[in-house]
Amino acid sequence: MTRSFDGRPAEAPCSDALLVKPAAGRSIWLATSMKRYCLAVVILLLATGCSKAASDQNGAPADLSFYGTSSPSPSVTASPLGADQLPSLPWGTIDAARTAVGGLNLGLVLKVSNQVTMAYLPGTVLTQKPAAGTVMKSKQAVYVTVSAAPACDPSYPTICIRPFQKSLSCKDLTVRNFLVRPPDPYRFDTDKNGIGCPQAIKPPKSPRSSPSP
Repeated sequence: MTRSFDGRPAEAPCSDALLVKPAAGRSIWLATSMKRYCLAVVILLLATGCSKAASDQNGAPADLSFYGTSSPSPSVTASPLGADQLPSLPWGTIDAARTAVGGLNLGLVLKVSNQVTMAYLPGTVLTQKPAAGTVMKSKQAVYVTVSAAPACDPSYPTICIRPFQKSLSCKDLTVRNFLVRPPDPYRFDTDKNGIGCPQAIKPPKSPRSSPSP
């Protein structure tokens, strides 16, 4: 066991005790240097741990879905399809479905029905029949249900605004002070009080009273 200059067992390296007997002035300097060294080691270990935790957290994918504009990922067939097997069509576009069905070169007939919804972008395939992997025969029918947008956005029930427009602001509208419900995709209700494109209403002028005779 290592002992100090007075015969007592030496303490841990990060303590104030010294392993050698230095001059009085140098003793203070060594003790201060040792404390600074230990503090630097502790800070370095903490920084390494925090950096790893942040890296682990940032590694998770962020949820980028948005109400009314998200679609699930296209389903994946477990095994490779044969030349006459129907591929998986849901969650792709109707144009992609037409290409996939036509690519089988069997003269298949694609029959489309629409479902009005705000949950998916217009033109998204929601269902298919027959199921993916079905062996198809020449000129057989394939039925798909495709999302279609309503005529008016339900967030604005008192006026009719076409949904899924890229950009729209109060400057594009002539109406003011209309009812707004969530999710308010065009952000007409910035203060979240349920009134879109607010505008102060001036009280009507009172008619001038005629002087009494």
